Amino acid sequence: MKKTAILLVSLLIITLLAGCSSNGTNIDNQTTRNNIESGSEGTVVESSTKGVSDTNYMNEFWWGFNFESNTLKDGVYRGAYIFPNEVTVQFTINGNVISNLEYLKLGLEDKDYLSDEVFKEIKAKYEAVIKHLEGKDIRTSLSDLYSADLLPKTVDDSVEIGKIISAIHDAFNRGVYYTNNENKK
Repeated sequence: MKKTAILLVSLLIITLLAGCSSNGTNIDNQTTRNNIESGSEGTVVESSTKGVSDTNYMNEFWWGFNFESNTLKDGVYRGAYIFPNEVTVQFTINGNVISNLEYLKLGLEDKDYLSDEVFKEIKAKYEAVIKHLEGKDIRTSLSDLYSADLLPKTVDDSVEIGKIISAIHDAFNRGVYYTNNENKK
């Protein structure tokens, strides 16, 4: 037992030390930006960040977000929370303002809240949440969903707010689905 404990502690220490060591990469955003010509849409950017290869890169936008000016790239976004419920959203961002927010899929396992009349009350509650965000700056209004006092009074505990927030965050993580100048994918 004592040998097993010592072995586990040793493995933990080795893992922590290996995880904390430098792998020799250094991210220099200015260098990365300089390697891309201005206006070169669709250019694949290879980054020293593990796993980053963004084909939706345009100027300093990464996954639809510009960290320097705290703005979102204009376009249509799509994201989802799946299992066991599915909440799939699509919306447009224009000047950081969210519009055309809609559910593409909403339901629990084989229950479809969008098309089944049995669920019209729960659907109306979910619709009230997205109407609350419509026409607002998403950078500040998304946090409203964390406070029950700021939500419409028709929204109760049957609406899983965290899953809506997760679907919206997933859309931002995925980046712009298409811009208004492109065809739908």
